[in-house]
Amino acid sequence: MKPTLLLFGGIGFCATTPLYYTLCWDNKYAHGGHCKETEYFRVIENNKLVKRFLRQREKDLRNKPPILCSNSPYVKFSGEEFFCKDISIERYIDYFLTHWNHIKKDGYHAVCDLSNANMDVSSQLLERIRDQIQKHFVIKWLMIVRDPIRRSFSVSNRLTQNYTANEWFHGLDALQHFKISCKNPFLPDIYCDYVERFEKIEKIFGKGQIIVMEEFFDKNSKRHSKSVDDLSKYLDYKIEKIHENVYSPDMGSKAPHLKYLRDQWSSDVIDMDEDTYQYAMSHMKHIYDDYKNKFGYIPEEWGQ
Repeated sequence: MKPTLLLFGGIGFCATTPLYYTLCWDNKYAHGGHCKETEYFRVIENNKLVKRFLRQREKDLRNKPPILCSNSPYVKFSGEEFFCKDISIERYIDYFLTHWNHIKKDGYHAVCDLSNANMDVSSQLLERIRDQIQKHFVIKWLMIVRDPIRRSFSVSNRLTQNYTANEWFHGLDALQHFKISCKNPFLPDIYCDYVERFEKIEKIFGKGQIIVMEEFFDKNSKRHSKSVDDLSKYLDYKIEKIHENVYSPDMGSKAPHLKYLRDQWSSDVIDMDEDTYQYAMSHMKHIYDDYKNKFGYIPEEWGQ
């Protein structure tokens, strides 16, 4: 029987890290090896990103729990043949087959690559990658979403903390950046069309599982139990513990500084006001409407 490789459709700033911890740390469903994100598909498409790829192991050593990094007792090989400048899908497959042959003895049920940006590459490349991977793995994939406006505002918060002088938003704060970006569909980091992304991945990889962040992580949500059960059924593995999530409930700049979740609590340093939210809704409402047309409803936690 082929092992399972769990892939990720994103989406960043929707609690991908708490979901990663839920699956790989708290429940021991899958393990990703040396780091959470390799973004390997993007590196295949654009070799200029190889330096960023080679830094990922060291980055996670600084920011992620030891059990999910290169010094984990579950990572029993160096990975040097993968983390190199010679990029190929064959190396990717060999890496995860090697990792699987180790962790299957430790009670894990899958290997995973939870890179948010892997699905950003062209459909043609994803199809070629799929055909190669499916010779060795059963592919499953997830995509997690959050209130589109609140997610986009977190991106603006992050970008305006890390701009360089030559970027167009130099000198803008998060509110100013967001009001410009939320009406511009040519800025996909901000203006993320959930349904378009989901349908692109679904067409290539088949049935996946979409997770609404607010429903999955908030035990007070009316759909919490259903969200957890649906994921358990899709993975054929019971999810029993849900990791902490700084974005739920949304506390903006007052979010607690939880260990190993710095990528969340360091993002929102400026809070959104009601006028900004309603302004964004006037430009982004179709994302909510498209979600309803695709999935049959709009999460009740959205649009507030």
